[in-house]
Amino acid sequence: MMGFGMGYSGFWMIIFWIAIIATGILAAAALFPRVSSSSASKKDDDAMVILRRRFARGEISKEEYQTMRHELEN
Repeated sequence: MMGFGMGYSGFWMIIFWIAIIATGILAAAALFPRVSSSSASKKDDDAMVILRRRFARGEISKEEYQTMRHELEN
């Protein structure tokens, strides 16, 4: 009855530690999300939307709109 060492209790201990480590990794991923380049382009898109809305409401002139749009595109 020597077997391969730990037997079933060793198997469940390994599964337990894998679950603990996986939970820690998932918790860290939830607490510290990655910043991707798509979020940067989303911010640029949001700025353009705001600029268009300000121009449509008459808050800024055509020249201001064109200047700001040019700055955002570069």
